Amino acid sequence: MPIGLIFTRWNELTGNEVLAKYPKEVDITDKNLMQIFNTHDFSGKKGMISLLVGSINIISYYSGKKTSYCVVLLLSLDDDPEDYEDVIAEVSQIILQNLKNEAYLEMFPSLYDIIKIYPFLTFEQRLTLLYSNDIKRSILYRLRDEGVIIKSELNEWLQEKYLQGYGDLNTILFELVQKEIIEIFSVKSERSLLISFINDIIMFRIPPFNLLKNPQKSGLSDKLFKTYKKDCDNFFEKYIISEDDNLRVIKLLNNYQAFELMNLLREGAATINDLEKLRENDIDNIENLIQMLKETQIIKSYLDYEGNEYFAIISNFYVDYCPPEYILNVIKTNHNNNLTTDEVLLKYLDVLHRSFVKL
Repeated sequence: MPIGLIFTRWNELTGNEVLAKYPKEVDITDKNLMQIFNTHDFSGKKGMISLLVGSINIISYYSGKKTSYCVVLLLSLDDDPEDYEDVIAEVSQIILQNLKNEAYLEMFPSLYDIIKIYPFLTFEQRLTLLYSNDIKRSILYRLRDEGVIIKSELNEWLQEKYLQGYGDLNTILFELVQKEIIEIFSVKSERSLLISFINDIIMFRIPPFNLLKNPQKSGLSDKLFKTYKKDCDNFFEKYIISEDDNLRVIKLLNNYQAFELMNLLREGAATINDLEKLRENDIDNIENLIQMLKETQIIKSYLDYEGNEYFAIISNFYVDYCPPEYILNVIKTNHNNNLTTDEVLLKYLDVLHRSFVKL
């Protein structure tokens, strides 16, 4: 289990400055911070390291010599730093994008909460967390349009788009490779590496089929179930898939407490007393979570004749990988208009073929 999160900056006059830490009581010596910084500074490159500092297990992200920020996660000796690589890369980008007016300070407790639970997140939660990152999502948008991008061009494009900085491209690409969204290859005619799109992410709301097909499983009386089914039907008659709605939902699902409450309701309707049991799993503010799920039109409440209130899910959410078959039309357009060399397109087709065969 993580011990704490520390954000530092190297000052040539005073040395390491601790800009933020959580929990507040977490502590690390100046000597240990110096060892971490020297390890980063020796390579001079942005990126991640893991090391043992005294009796503390550490994984740390360094922003590079130009800015010299470090995001340091303190772990217990039993923790495997590799389990936290993706989330530290994610959290570091969020912090570095929110330096103005020290906006990152308010985020620190929630960022630490995400780090603590990250090794236990479901596949669904990890995909929504990735997609909620503005920089990674921008890369996906461009890959959907082009299929394959020269790495150096992508780097220049991101520098222009995110003038305040976007972190380390290699770290971002490493996660996208690990998640099997991209593959990186090279050809003789290009000096730079090429980033190729092999898996898209799809997401949309779906009806709670398991409950609608089995009224007894829903946990509602026959009368309430009829109203519940009508509410589900009415919602999906008007529902239109949109990126704005998807982002609204995944922002909520990235709140692990809201996700746990939603997961419980996926199994059937529940009363407030049923939901109170979630407090045993360190989930509090049940009333606030219920209100958030209502406002996002994920759940509704129903009163029986005795005045008991039941909460039921009316719109579930689906997220998964999807092979981008549409990209074949993009490849054809690029070829017909000489936008990409045949050598690159042929190699990309080979990459796609190998990727599709795995499915």
